[in-house]
Amino acid sequence: MRERFRYDAGTAAQRTGDLLWALSDPEVDAIWLARGGFGCIHCLAGLPDTLPKERMVIGFSDATSLFGALRRQGRVNLVHGPTLENLATMI
Repeated sequence: MRERFRYDAGTAAQRTGDLLWALSDPEVDAIWLARGGFGCIHCLAGLPDTLPKERMVIGFSDATSLFGALRRQGRVNLVHGPTLENLATMI
């Protein structure tokens, strides 16, 4: 996603749509969050009740809220690790 809304990567609805796509597309095996902040919490209400397949989600900071919501569903491997933004600055 290349959208911008204030300091977020698009509106909450756009980010939720992207997250739902990543969680639902059978070709996606892992979701690696690009940045931290508090944007994930705005997407939680739009999460599906179940996930169609197991996948990995990597991130930290505000990903904690997303991790909690996804953990209740079971079909997810959660990795508390660097966001892509942080990883890029470490190299």
